[in-house]
Amino acid sequence: MTTTRSPVGSGAAPPGSSPADERLLADSLHEPERFSGLFDRYAPVVHGYLSRRVGTLADDLLSETFLLAFRGRDGYDPARGPVRAWLFGIATNLLRRHARDEERRYRAFGRAAAALAPAANEFDTSTASRVDAQALVRTRHNRCRERRVQGAECPERAFQGIKDHERRQRKEPPRAGGDRPGRLLFPTSEA
Repeated sequence: MTTTRSPVGSGAAPPGSSPADERLLADSLHEPERFSGLFDRYAPVVHGYLSRRVGTLADDLLSETFLLAFRGRDGYDPARGPVRAWLFGIATNLLRRHARDEERRYRAFGRAAAALAPAANEFDTSTASRVDAQALVRTRHNRCRERRVQGAECPERAFQGIKDHERRQRKEPPRAGGDRPGRLLFPTSEA
């Protein structure tokens, strides 16, 4: 068996390489339309390889594989392997790049989501203030009830304010003398 030197690269063609593929690649340097023969021969096999790994994205990676192969066809070296292996190497490198890009994209999404979402110990302050106000009303209401049970007096204005608040929570209509705007529900000091 005689080895042939390809005009595209340096060195002898390794065993198992197709001299016809190397010829097509070498001829495509002067007649670019000849590269379509390599595409016709290897596109289905490379597409199958890519689709088993990335699914529907295989079409995009296939076209990018052959675009890179066409642009880098003058750098093909038959001593390093057959054309088929060269094309699969390009496809594999694109798969790796795709996986790295996808991982970077997901990490960036994670960082963006973490920056937008409140921390676990943070919450909406308007909700917190409503909860605090309701707790304050309940606390004062309970204190007033305890004083009445013990026989002590509870300031009527505070008690009326508590009842008004409870009525508003139940959506009952206001009573005469209660629910007046601008009045204090609780006295500021006990007299």
